Parts: sequence; C-alpha cells; structure tokens
Amino acid sequence: MAAAAAAALTAPPAFALDNTAAPVHEAAAVGLKAAAHAVYVNPLEAGDIHSIDYNKLYPGLFKPTTGVDFIATKGTPVHAVTDGEIVHSAWDPRFGHQVVIRQADGHYSQYGRLLSERLVKVGEKLVAGQTVGFVGASGIDFAQGPGLHFEIRTGENPDSHIDPVPYMAEHGVVI
Repeated sequence: MAAAAAAALTAPPAFALDNTAAPVHEAAAVGLKAAAHAVYVNPLEAGDIHSIDYNKLYPGLFKPTTGVDFIATKGTPVHAVTDGEIVHSAWDPRFGHQVVIRQADGHYSQYGRLLSERLVKVGEKLVAGQTVGFVGASGIDFAQGPGLHFEIRTGENPDSHIDPVPYMAEHGVVI
C-alpha cells in the first residue's frame, strides 16, 4: 500500500482530454486566467458599420458628438459589448430610445437611437453579445437615418464620456 501511495505522488500529472501536452492542472490554470478577463464584442455585426468620429461637430448638431455614431440598417441587432447590468432603459430627447449598461469593469456603455421595442429592463444582468435592442432612428439625430449612437463613460454621468474607439481597442475590439 505504501509503495502504491508513493508511486501516485511521483507519477506525472494527468493530461487534458484533448491529448495536448498540457497537464490538466496547467490547463485548469489557463482556464482560470482566461475567465478573469472579460469578453468584449462589437455592438454591431461586422459589415454594418460605418462610424462617425468621436468628439466631432457635425452640421445640425449643437455640440460635438459624445460617442461614435454607426450608420446601419434599421432593425439590425445591437449587442452588449461586455457583461454588465442595465441601469437605464428609456426614452431620452437627445439619444432617443436608449439603454445604458454598468459594465463589470465599472465603465458604462450607452446604446442610443434604438427602435422602441424594449428587450431589456433595469436591473437585468447581461452577457457580452446579448441583444439589447435594434437599430432605429430615434432622438435628435433622427434626420441622419437609422443608426446606433454608442458611448463609453467612466461614470453614470453622461458628461463622463470617453472615446470608445481606443477603449474598445484596449479590449481587442476594432470599431
């Protein structure tokens, strides 16, 4: 018995089921490390995106844009860019039908100009890629046609917006 126990202590670690060279304990450590990093996705499907620059003054706007405006087909699904919780889902005169998500990293993502159909409710928890609404043409920029107004904020205050392009790039997403 003692010999069997000693052999078990010196035996090489078991290997992962996919026949890789990584022992199970190393594979588990890699899985834990990956789980610690949040997943980020594009708010719109690739091919539907034509962005308008952040913080640029466009004709007809009273102040520079506070996010990135995407021109997209009406009804295109809009996705949560990462995990979080809905903190606002309502009409706003400037952004139209909008959803604001408090992300797991403490930032806030805003999705404006949506169709009126509400898919999410305040307090609801979301995962990256979950549909939060559909591209519409609501709000002050309705004359531009259907699109998505997308912001990243450092806090709940709408004036805490930052350029979403480098923020998303830091998380591996090009918009």
